[in-house]
Amino acid sequence: MHKILVVDDEAVIASALQERLTKMGYEVVGWASSGEAAIEMAERRRPELIFMDIVMPGKMDGIEAAQIIKKELDIPVIFITGHLDDQYIERAKGADPYGYLVKPIDTRKIKPVVEMALYRKDMERRLQKLHDELEQKVGERTAELSVANDQLREEVCDRKKAEEILKKREKDLEGKRIRLEELNAALKILLEKRMRTGKSLKRK
Repeated sequence: MHKILVVDDEAVIASALQERLTKMGYEVVGWASSGEAAIEMAERRRPELIFMDIVMPGKMDGIEAAQIIKKELDIPVIFITGHLDDQYIERAKGADPYGYLVKPIDTRKIKPVVEMALYRKDMERRLQKLHDELEQKVGERTAELSVANDQLREEVCDRKKAEEILKKREKDLEGKRIRLEELNAALKILLEKRMRTGKSLKRK
């Protein structure tokens, strides 16, 4: 059962609206008669939807209250009012209402407006959940790619070091090979010299 809060300073209208909502199968969690009371009650009762009168006594009208409730509690609001002045309509747009009913309220319009508001909010929450899940997956994938990139950089660095060591060893081996060839050549010359010396001694 969906929970609804009614905010209107006219007791007769508020009572009639509460009765009608109850007959439609909704749970009316309370009635407030000012913007300040609406915020306080919304914080305590946590309704899923609020019917908010625009013009009410006190320092805060329904539009201001709706803006605060949307920002701090993320509860959708349907405005109800007898004022159709452009200034009210323009200000009401700033509160991003989920519906707008004009007094005297046509009871046939209540259920469609409520259901559309609840449906819109449900879709927004689902989309937000999907967005959050996607952001989380993107974040996880980004972290994985970052780790993979770090590992790849380490591997490239290690490979470069290994190549440098291998080149140095090849250079050392080449130097040793040359020295060995020189040593062999010297030994060959020495050996040939000794052989010639030996032959010379035998003749004598």
